[in-house]
Amino acid sequence: MRRLSALGAVVGVTIVLACSLTAARASATVLCGELNSTCGSIYPAGTLVKAELATMTTAVIETEIAKVTCLENKIGMKTTAAGGASPITVPARVSEFSFAQCTVPAGMGETESCTVKPVNLGATQLEQWQGFYEKANLGNGVFGMSSSSLGKFGFSVLCNQKVESINCTFTNGTSSAVTGGGFKTPATFTGAEKMQPQAGGKKCPAAEATYRFTWAVSAPAILFLEPK
Repeated sequence: MRRLSALGAVVGVTIVLACSLTAARASATVLCGELNSTCGSIYPAGTLVKAELATMTTAVIETEIAKVTCLENKIGMKTTAAGGASPITVPARVSEFSFAQCTVPAGMGETESCTVKPVNLGATQLEQWQGFYEKANLGNGVFGMSSSSLGKFGFSVLCNQKVESINCTFTNGTSSAVTGGGFKTPATFTGAEKMQPQAGGKKCPAAEATYRFTWAVSAPAILFLEPK
């Protein structure tokens, strides 16, 4: 009987620990206006997060046939729930995404202008890419983008001012690192996303491209990813 009692106690402790670990893993995410694991300043549904390239950085789309560099890359995404319940992430929709001042090397130290535009992104909420925020620790986490009703996240790249060096559309999902921050050091999103060239492009690389960026958050002024 003693052995059975001891065994029962061990099983009981194991179940409690397992439940505790599951609960910890499943704790929900909120967007927070303070660095505090018990956030008292939760941003509500409808919060617009805006970001652009961090100071002294560029967005780069690197392929085996051309390396495109953009001096501007902006994004705007509005949350559709506050988080803190089910689902455990904070959902969002990407309402704005743009590139500007993009170039590709053209030899002899010269550059050629390129046009980079979002694809599968429309005006209605269903036509906007789905996004999500998920906490990690210390106010940091992940931001991901997937697809809209029109298709996956992506962009078209056209560089043909003098010679057509690239004319292709790239799509894929993303998963970028979020570092929380405030007034003097804004929150950032950093990605090195693998993008797949789509069939039908007039001049596409055979292999995937890498899209690199670091966005600095301009609104809200303080942004951390915290548990709830």
